[in-house]
Amino acid sequence: MGKKVVTLGEIMLRLSTPGNTRFVQSDSFDVVYGGGEANVAVSCANYGHDAYFVTKLPKHEIGQSAVNALRKYGVKTDFIARGGDRVGIYYLETGASMRPSKVIYDRAHSAIAEADAADFDFDAIMEGADWFRTIGTEGSPGTKTFSLTGAIENTGLIEVPMGTSLRHIIYDIGGGLKSGAAFKGVQIGGPSGGCLIEDQIDRPLDFDSVKSLDAIMGSGGLVVMDENTCMVEVARFFMNFTQRESCGKCVPCREGTKRMLEILERIVEGKGEMSDLDELEELATMVQSMALCGLGKSAPLPVISTLKRFRNEYEEHIRDKKCRAKVCTALRQFHINPEFCIGCGKCAKNCPAAAISGKIKHPYHIDNELCIKCGTCKDNCNFDAIYVEA
Repeated sequence: MGKKVVTLGEIMLRLSTPGNTRFVQSDSFDVVYGGGEANVAVSCANYGHDAYFVTKLPKHEIGQSAVNALRKYGVKTDFIARGGDRVGIYYLETGASMRPSKVIYDRAHSAIAEADAADFDFDAIMEGADWFRTIGTEGSPGTKTFSLTGAIENTGLIEVPMGTSLRHIIYDIGGGLKSGAAFKGVQIGGPSGGCLIEDQIDRPLDFDSVKSLDAIMGSGGLVVMDENTCMVEVARFFMNFTQRESCGKCVPCREGTKRMLEILERIVEGKGEMSDLDELEELATMVQSMALCGLGKSAPLPVISTLKRFRNEYEEHIRDKKCRAKVCTALRQFHINPEFCIGCGKCAKNCPAAAISGKIKHPYHIDNELCIKCGTCKDNCNFDAIYVEA
């Protein structure tokens, strides 16, 4: 038996040019009525639910045409208020090849834009409409769409009920990590989100629980990372993005993110100092509390969460000049395994820094003082004799 589903919003008159013609080339328009909430109601009706669409439309023929467009798809229009002077319009010029589509809105003073709460009997409208709240958690009802990507077998867009655990998403939906690698963390919420670890993947994913873990739900990005990921480089990568995206209006975000990026770049280059970690934390707190907008306030989250959960990796980069994931180029050392090296000399011929020496038919040697860490030698070795030591 279908459930009662209610959607509320604006249905508009779309006037589109035929085919791919431009506005200036068209003598007529194709007519379609639609809107985000109206489309949801149509989809629910197609699945057999009692779908009600609530809006306000004029009493004239154009308003009635919009009502009829909903009814022919089985959407119930009992609670549509009638009144006002006009239906909102948008004009669509469909793109072609390299030319993008163009949309022009004309919705000022539409009936729904000037509607009043008194136009609707919300008690009657919402009576029995509890379907959506049965999905999700008490504080975060409904579903959430995630973009699942990274070191995982099945990538793509997924929609799950709020409160679903990361473990279910990663292992049941995502099929687990590629090549059976060990799970290390997941970046949630995009570049301004935070990093969650193994101990937290059984927590329910909803707005409140994610916020308590120094992260945000954001637009639903989920980047799964395995044991071959350097968390310091992850923080630097996302800080580089948010710093470039800063509009520059407020000093905390404009200058704070820039200083944080400079510190992270020093650390991944093996030039960091232990005092940099305290400075990073201080800058992150300052930016988070003093930035004017949401982007600025969330920009430090990747640094805050990785410092909190992977501080040992930061310390290794600084104290031991070591990247355990062998990702940070400046901290890698290339070596030749004498048991595998046949002394062909190909690596020495291709080394742009002349850092490799030896005799033909004898094992060669790499001078890491001269090595520029480009990896050309490893790429050219046919015998897997060259390896990277973190």
